[in-house]
Amino acid sequence: MNERPRRPSRALVDFSQLPCEAVISPLPHSAERVLSVPPPPVRPPPGSIHAERETYEAFFHACRQMMTHRQALAYPVLEDFILRHVDFGTPNAALLSHIMAESLFKRLDSNLLEGKNIYVQSFDIPQIKMFYKMAKALPHVFVSHDIANQHLAQGMRETREVNFLELGIGKGVQLWKLLTLLMLDWNCRVEHVRVIGVDPDPANLEDTGASLAKLRKILPFNITYQPVCNVVEEIPEHDLSAMVGGGGENLFINAAFTLHHTYSPPDDKTTRLRLFQRLAKLRPRTFTLIEPHSDHDTESLTRRFHHCWNHFGTIFDLIDQSELSPGERFIIKEKFFGREIRDIFGSSDRFRCERHELYETWLLRFARAGFKPITQFRPELNLPENCEAESSDGMVRLGFAGTCILSVFAQTMC
Repeated sequence: MNERPRRPSRALVDFSQLPCEAVISPLPHSAERVLSVPPPPVRPPPGSIHAERETYEAFFHACRQMMTHRQALAYPVLEDFILRHVDFGTPNAALLSHIMAESLFKRLDSNLLEGKNIYVQSFDIPQIKMFYKMAKALPHVFVSHDIANQHLAQGMRETREVNFLELGIGKGVQLWKLLTLLMLDWNCRVEHVRVIGVDPDPANLEDTGASLAKLRKILPFNITYQPVCNVVEEIPEHDLSAMVGGGGENLFINAAFTLHHTYSPPDDKTTRLRLFQRLAKLRPRTFTLIEPHSDHDTESLTRRFHHCWNHFGTIFDLIDQSELSPGERFIIKEKFFGREIRDIFGSSDRFRCERHELYETWLLRFARAGFKPITQFRPELNLPENCEAESSDGMVRLGFAGTCILSVFAQTMC
């Protein structure tokens, strides 16, 4: 196991003793003043976005003006951030500011367009394909898959009949790795794995089915596949229970980079809690969740900007540490993450789909729904360069230069 420098772990709160509003509610308007330039990373890379204090403060001020309906004052500030041309030579702070300013001009125009799930929209390069390109520059993605798969395999290895509910199955990349992990375990007792793959894109479901058909030829256990073209929040509770055979100890659930897409009306902080309560009724043996660590599920524009600057700025810095060519790095920043940023700032608050949350909020939601962190098993952490980790019961936080980027959760109802 590679040792990486770590920051002191933050003390974890017993969320079951807190009211739901304690973490989920956005900051009151008066509290916006406490937001300031994110502290510089422990080891800021050369040219880090975190050194751009002047840019941060100017953009933050423009967002505050928009929140107080002084768009005329915000307009010239944002206009200065719009670039006539961007390419792989554009500095990270300038590129991020350009994308955010470009998106916010939709708000100044007052003609907001409905946001659509960017994973089902038509682009020159589909977002799901861009996701896997992005993972090459962001090693944390595949590390998070490995951590979640270790938790899932640990529970499955003693279960003869496995029901596996995969929420947002994508192209089945993580599933392929999980099944391979089980195949290579000489002590695995699995005889049959029933995969229920949920995804809103029929092409993803078809590609996953084709992939499983190839893998099935070499697996030492049987596998069946049930594709479900939908999103989990729109599946009736009775139908969901029937899909997984009623749930229980042989049920395993995984949701990687998908639940932050769940729709909820503005200022509604209970929709995702109700979803977790529905999943809790299925009493899964293991529920693994992978989510980015940032707060974009807030109607406060200044708070959203603050977290967007810190989160995507850190990611842009990390991408620059990869071995990809400058052109490839630019495409990942501008196309993949640019689409997310444009959704966060340019789409109507009623229809935005990129609603990332802090890991504390997800922990609170697990506790409120009755889940408990898995404590009997700690996954092995094989960390590549530029990947840091902090572990606690049922959770691993992955970061770069002292900043948490995403979190992996492992919870149970058994």
